[in-house]
Amino acid sequence: MTVPPGGLGLPDVPPATPETWPVVRDELVEALAEHVYGRTPRPAWTSRVEAIERAAPRTLGPGTRTQLRLTFDDGAARRTMTVLLLLPGTPAETAPVVLGLNFDGNHTAVRDPEVALPAGWVPDRAEPATDAHRTSDGGRGAAEAAWAADRLLAAGVGVATLYAGDAEPDHPAGHVEGVRALAAPGADPPWGALGVWAWALSRAREAVAREPGVRPDAIVAVGHSRMGKAALWAAAQDEGFAAVVSNGSGCGGASLTRHHSGEGIADITRAFPHWFTPGFAAFAGREEELPVDQHFLLAATAPRPLYVASAADDHWADPVGELLATTCAHEVHRAVGGGAVGHHLRPGGHAITAEDWEHVLVFLRRHVPGFGGAGR
Repeated sequence: MTVPPGGLGLPDVPPATPETWPVVRDELVEALAEHVYGRTPRPAWTSRVEAIERAAPRTLGPGTRTQLRLTFDDGAARRTMTVLLLLPGTPAETAPVVLGLNFDGNHTAVRDPEVALPAGWVPDRAEPATDAHRTSDGGRGAAEAAWAADRLLAAGVGVATLYAGDAEPDHPAGHVEGVRALAAPGADPPWGALGVWAWALSRAREAVAREPGVRPDAIVAVGHSRMGKAALWAAAQDEGFAAVVSNGSGCGGASLTRHHSGEGIADITRAFPHWFTPGFAAFAGREEELPVDQHFLLAATAPRPLYVASAADDHWADPVGELLATTCAHEVHRAVGGGAVGHHLRPGGHAITAEDWEHVLVFLRRHVPGFGGAGR
């Protein structure tokens, strides 16, 4: 692999062809699991999916609103996750879907008063959260600009989201409340919260794919910031995603660790030790000794389309490091028969904006069948 500008000396992705790619891809995923995210176990939990509601959305025009409850049970305890699915058009039609984790509850993605509130822990920033880390109706629609559901539905694209805290609350003791508290997850090295969130995203994809009105081969994993990290890790492991979109995912996401700009391993593991497998923190200040870097993650999504979005003033997420990792991964995508890799850099800071969604939609229409251009 070509060393990017600056002589970063990245570890090489093993040479691959379309024929050898499945084996090489598994090697990349295994290396990332060992050193960054932890291995995703295959727990023997029982699971079920039920639609707790199907109706017309109250605030977004024609279409359908479905709320799905996913339940996981180890025989002694259970955990549930709720997926909000918004589809355009009529039930007789099928639509592509963008699917991602949200930070503070499904109710923040839209102002619809019928969207269920999360029952458990929410971050302090989730208005109007109390000292007990619970939320109420006051937070409805707080993240509607980021989700752009009105814009996406008008473009014929469905939107699905689930609260990451349903799978595991985002704090160091969240594993006690989340799915890791169920019996015998069996991960070695232990998976971190990013691994749990990626696992939850795949379970949501499986549930959404079975819903009427969804084109199951056109479900795209999306995510901003830490949820962009989880989206990339989910798509690297789960080939059921048709494509993946990362926005401002930075360290542990789309940015090269060895670039030494913005957030580094020491910063992220000090602030969020629960996100990663414990051994990742040992490489703080020793990034050049880490056997992987994040171009492995971006490459592992091949040959499916990959899109990385960055912002010029989002220095903590290191937009230059994101571009370098995307450039390196593009070589792998092209070598194994993919090649649909996109990137944009917009003005501004750490957010997902209407401008980001416009660029993403152009890319998806061009490269993913079912999004209004490709495959028609």
